Amino acid sequence: MSDAGFNVVVGGGGAMAIGISAGIMMALREAGVDCSEAQTCVGTSAGSVVAADLRMGRSLDDIAAQVCTDGSGDEPSVETIRAWRTWPELGRRSVGSAWVLLRALSPVRPALAEPPRPLQRWFPGSLVHFGEAQHWAEDLYPEEWPAGGLWAVAANLDTGRRVLLEADPPPGRPRATLQEALQASCAIPGLYPPVRVDGARLVDGGVRSPTNFDVAAKLPQRAVVCISSVSFDPADPPIGPQRALRTFLNRQVLREVRHLRTHGVEPLVLRPGRTALELAGAQLFSGRITSDVVEAAYEGASARLAAPDMQRRLDRFHAAASEPAAA
Repeated sequence: MSDAGFNVVVGGGGAMAIGISAGIMMALREAGVDCSEAQTCVGTSAGSVVAADLRMGRSLDDIAAQVCTDGSGDEPSVETIRAWRTWPELGRRSVGSAWVLLRALSPVRPALAEPPRPLQRWFPGSLVHFGEAQHWAEDLYPEEWPAGGLWAVAANLDTGRRVLLEADPPPGRPRATLQEALQASCAIPGLYPPVRVDGARLVDGGVRSPTNFDVAAKLPQRAVVCISSVSFDPADPPIGPQRALRTFLNRQVLREVRHLRTHGVEPLVLRPGRTALELAGAQLFSGRITSDVVEAAYEGASARLAAPDMQRRLDRFHAAASEPAAA
């Protein structure tokens, strides 16, 4: 039998998701759920960075600090700048980026040959790059995967299928270094270039879902912490456009939660409340946020976890985490 315990799945959302996820995990730790003790950490897009940091033993304070300005004037560890210098180059990049974006988001995926390399070079599929760090993860992470379960979720640009990247993948899945896996999981189509891994062209796992909570049903443990920074807590909803824009994402979260429960997995779902989302504002693709976003996420999650309904969910979560895992 596999070990009992729980898993953690962290959704995407840029620097905002990293900061909010760290704040929520701080509250969870105080409530008796230490995400660093998860059997497997799963992340999508920016969530894959959080998952990797957890598995590498980095503290929640350090995870949050890497995306917080705090008025210190520190520069981001990865500089994102525009990849074009002239208007004609912008035109060519716009064509290539539009093709990549449409290909990634298309619900119908006809079999098409990959464009010839000279054509790809003439119409690059990205609008930004990372300054001198063309492969940003090389400066921040080792090639070797850390010990313990870690999955980074990406998507195959040519097939549309979700791709789970891990240290020792089963036959049929691409084999990536940790650096490649994180870069692929964060490669927003049309904005950043696709990442070639083991012959496949991979893009941001958020193409399939910004959260991908349902992948936890593939793991043997019967309990999972699910953190979504791009949706909102129904008990503390934002108002106006924030609520309207995120309602669809909440529906997706509910579908994935139902899938988990259908497969006998008890999810503990945490999402930011009104204050954290209002402070985060439109920082979805920003490389930096301020520490008040992290603090608001922590305070909101602490208050939510103290509510009677969440106490009951915590009890069910702990009970499921203590059960023997599936074989």
